[in-house]
Amino acid sequence: MISTASVTVVYEPDAERLERQLEAIQSQVDLILLVVNGGYDQLGFDLDRYRYSTPIKIVTLGNNLGIAAAINRGIEECKLIGVHYSLLLDQDSIPAPNLVHRLRAGLVRAASNVAAAGPRIIDHGCESRSVFSALDKRQQASHADDGAAKSDDQFVDFLITSGTLLKVEAINVIGLMEEALFIDSVDFEWCFRARSLGFKLLVVNEAILDHQRGAVIYPVRLKIFPLRWHSPFRQYFIMRNRLTLYGRPYVPISWKLKDFPRMVVKVLVYIVLVPPRIENLKAIIRGFVDALNGRLGPNQS
Repeated sequence: MISTASVTVVYEPDAERLERQLEAIQSQVDLILLVVNGGYDQLGFDLDRYRYSTPIKIVTLGNNLGIAAAINRGIEECKLIGVHYSLLLDQDSIPAPNLVHRLRAGLVRAASNVAAAGPRIIDHGCESRSVFSALDKRQQASHADDGAAKSDDQFVDFLITSGTLLKVEAINVIGLMEEALFIDSVDFEWCFRARSLGFKLLVVNEAILDHQRGAVIYPVRLKIFPLRWHSPFRQYFIMRNRLTLYGRPYVPISWKLKDFPRMVVKVLVYIVLVPPRIENLKAIIRGFVDALNGRLGPNQS
């Protein structure tokens, strides 16, 4: 019986780091699914040269259909074969030993209506060593007696995709990822939708994931206001999808109020200080216009 399967979305990967992930995860799951946004050659290395203790299944999508579509194909495969838990991984994440065991234990300790558990993130791309969004103190206190969650576990607003262990049965109620968002804010949208339906999300702090979220830049060469570098292509989706979520009634107002000022500051920094400034500005404007017009999907206007 396949109880737990990992789902890794692959697109132009660092082959060495992906191999490290496979080595790290093979003893922790019953099946490894590699969902390739493109053809088999996207893997960057020949799996036949390696001997893994866990079966590996490759699903190729032919074209880049986006992160949401790729995750959904992996989850659908899990549902077809009766998997109970799906571990979502980015191609550049390295799970610590016992990650899956600790996440599953956290789900068992917590309330039955917890849809997913995520790890503490060790992000070597920035100075912060943990990345998750905890509920405010009043909300956290209101959940303190839920289930049997340990004191070092935390209920949170959202989980980032990589390292999240999903209960497949919860997917049947919450639904799959929103494919129209394509590549940005997919995890935010799903988590907020899950919470609006009464589910909770948990961070298990004893579970560790080594995850690279991209290069960090410091706009004025000072170690203040670290900002992750994104191409104009990505800037479009960030702007469009964030504004789209601001208009969704199930997205918490508290998140909107916190996120909007951050987004405004980042927009100003990108169009004033971060090259290519003109291309950044054009992408941000396109994203803004498309959000106002309700235009989603993989293509930019």
